[in-house]
Formats: sequence, structure tokens, C-alpha cells
Amino acid sequence: DGIANKELVLCSDKTEVSPYVFLLMSQVQPTTFTEADRFVARSKGPIGFAGFECRHCSGHAGLGKYFPSSAKNMCTNSTSQNIHSHLLKCRRVPQVVKADLDELKRGGRSTDANLTNGWRRRFFDKVWMRLHGY
Repeated sequence: DGIANKELVLCSDKTEVSPYVFLLMSQVQPTTFTEADRFVARSKGPIGFAGFECRHCSGHAGLGKYFPSSAKNMCTNSTSQNIHSHLLKCRRVPQVVKADLDELKRGGRSTDANLTNGWRRRFFDKVWMRLHGY
């Protein structure tokens, strides 16, 4: 399964996104939709559809798995908030990562000030292309 070896976030992305989004998305890894996900991930994706999961618990018990239907859906603040919420609750995420995520999230707009307009959409378009092999 080649998807497991894909990196969704690259070092070169660091200068193009906020530190918060970079750290947040560095905590997930590629996965594919399975029959079991139909019941626990609240998704209707086709078997084998690419998504991402918490890299610390590998989406244990269906929690921390995400199968957005488009790059636009992946880019939303609600998707980021869902990932953030999972990471804070996940017992396998190191405390230092949780603390850094909270601190960076509180920093908010000030850390985004030097980024160009549309950075978020461009970044998630890249992640989508990496995830789906374009």
C-alpha cells in the first residue's frame, strides 16, 4: 500500500503556512477508507478512498480519521478544529505537542501576518494532491 509511505506535509511547506497549521497537519498521516470506517468515521466514501488519520493512534476505534471529499472541504476551519480536538483528547499525542498546538492556536493571526493571501487554500490543495497522488 503506497499511500502509507506518503508524506502529506513537507519541510518546504513550513515557510508557506502558519506554524499552527504546519504543526497540526504534521500530526496526521495518510490512510485509506475501509469497510470498518463506514460505521465509525461517519463517512460515505468508497473503499480505498484516501484520507488521513492521527499519526499517534492511527485512528484507533475510528476516531481521528478524516475523509474530506475535496480539497475545499479539507481546507475548512471546521476540519482543522476537528483534528485539533482529536489531538488534544488523544492519549498517545505527547503533551509537548498538545501544548505547542494550543500556544500556536492562541497566537492566531499574528503568526499568519507574513503569509500571502490564499496561503491556506494553496497549502491544502498541495496536501490534497499528495494524498490523492496527483
